[in-house]
Amino acid sequence: MKLVATWVSILASVVVLVASPSPKDICVVHWKSINYNPVARGARLQGDVRLEVSVGPDGKVSDVRVLPSDAHKLLRDEAVKNMNEWTFSAGEKRSFDIVYEFRLIMPETDYDAPTSVYVDFPTKVHVESQFKVIMRD
Repeated sequence: MKLVATWVSILASVVVLVASPSPKDICVVHWKSINYNPVARGARLQGDVRLEVSVGPDGKVSDVRVLPSDAHKLLRDEAVKNMNEWTFSAGEKRSFDIVYEFRLIMPETDYDAPTSVYVDFPTKVHVESQFKVIMRD
């Protein structure tokens, strides 16, 4: 019973820590949706792009650094370009890491399928589109 009471106490402490506002808190004010790069889609490129993003006191992105990953340069460039178009709440200079997940799904299409984007800030941006047909018989 003492072990359960200790866990409850620890959980209550964590909840209090999370609920307390911090000057380092950051909120998205504006984000721009991203399209799957058509060349990358045609080449069937997929991958995860990890970024380290710095935000200035005015809420604008001041620096985006690509962290080591095996994603193709087209995907890395698209993620950096997109992140530079976001704005955040004003405050102190802050930074965070985020992952752009680029995924292609079936079925193949002959046309430029729309891109689906899911944002789970500050953890990830999931970018998904359908495979593009490369050639038909």
